[in-house]
Amino acid sequence: MPSRAMVHYSYLAMPGLPEGIVPIVMTMPAVAQNFVVAESFDEFLGVGYRVGWFALKQITSHATEAEVYSAAEFK
Repeated sequence: MPSRAMVHYSYLAMPGLPEGIVPIVMTMPAVAQNFVVAESFDEFLGVGYRVGWFALKQITSHATEAEVYSAAEFK
């Protein structure tokens, strides 16, 4: 994957989600994949503060490791 791959962030507004739950989605057009990277805006801002949003791009090449890290780190 090129290091200059574009990344877009958006939120998913769906009826029926609990109050305060607004999933944040990372879209990478170069690899045609989407990832839910946070449960809410607050969590997304926290992830960026802790590890930087640039680090989220690594999810595409290290998905399993990212899942294990987030499960342990954010319990």
